[in-house]
Amino acid sequence: MKIRDLGPVIRAHEKAGNAIFLKSAPGIGKSAFVAQLCEEDKIECVDIRLSLLNPVDLRGIPIVKGDKVEWVPPIFLVKKGPCRFFLDEIVKAPPATQSAAYQWVLDKRIGEWRMDTTIENGRPRQTIIAAGNRLIDRVHIHQMDPALNNRFAHIEIEPDLEDWKEWAWKHGVHRSIINFLSFTSRVPVGLNDKSSCGLLFFFDPDKHKEGPWPSPRSWEQVSRFIDANPKMRFHGEALGGMISQVVAEKFVAFVKIEDNLPNADEIIRGKTDIKPPTEVSAQYAFCGALTGALIRAKADERLNVTKNAVTYCVKHWASDAEFATLVMKDYARTPEWKEVCRQIVNTKEWRDFTKEFGAMLLD
Repeated sequence: MKIRDLGPVIRAHEKAGNAIFLKSAPGIGKSAFVAQLCEEDKIECVDIRLSLLNPVDLRGIPIVKGDKVEWVPPIFLVKKGPCRFFLDEIVKAPPATQSAAYQWVLDKRIGEWRMDTTIENGRPRQTIIAAGNRLIDRVHIHQMDPALNNRFAHIEIEPDLEDWKEWAWKHGVHRSIINFLSFTSRVPVGLNDKSSCGLLFFFDPDKHKEGPWPSPRSWEQVSRFIDANPKMRFHGEALGGMISQVVAEKFVAFVKIEDNLPNADEIIRGKTDIKPPTEVSAQYAFCGALTGALIRAKADERLNVTKNAVTYCVKHWASDAEFATLVMKDYARTPEWKEVCRQIVNTKEWRDFTKEFGAMLLD
């Protein structure tokens, strides 16, 4: 299942009282998704790494009260109000710790402690989501006991470039990375050409027993690294330590092409006679540069620069709709587009654009 489809499915399971297990290859972004979902729903995400706990850590500490023993639950369980208990890396937890979670997952309790399952706003106030990697990925996990396995509703997540790009534009991922991954998803580069997500994710358990590989998580690392050290975007060895040497070399070659592109800021400010590049990788880089320029524009300039951009697309890409729609689809993923979309749709420039490329925008 793609990440864009996860939210409604998870909420439906929660409404039915089911605990959910998200599984995928490593680095897809399961943890980030759960945190984002909780933020959207305005409820707390209680992140519990079962792999770091012993079985007794879930039950708590026994204390003697008169002639009785009471168990004091750990602080991460004693939560008031709506929350999702997120059992991350559950399949890395030792079997004994997994066993300690049986009662919690099935009966929503551990010993005397009980989750708050009061229905509020159509869902239980407190629910459980677990996450982990798959056995086929061979990433040092314990096979989940069938008894625990059967207590979850399982959802397998697959990487999807369009989902990731929407997240990336909103979270300020370096545009060179977004441009490069758009390029590798459409043009064979000799590594992961059978994948629709290009080099966003390329993990082979046999090839990547040691060392890095490209994944949504590692590309985010690269973004932070080159934002903090702009000149390092040309340093293949440094980047290779996050995404593998062979992928880093291809990325550096792409970035060098980007540095020789026409000035996108001049184009969106009215110089629409400047011709786009003709080489394919440069065209993908140029599309990203135009989107980036639109995002950087001041709020009071946004309508005019957007009209200039769509005019440019009609003028130069009438015979190649892919690049015109790539610019606008990426722009439409950003908060900046939301500020201008109601104004632009009533303009002649936008009517000309949709007349030329409308069918492609719906794909």
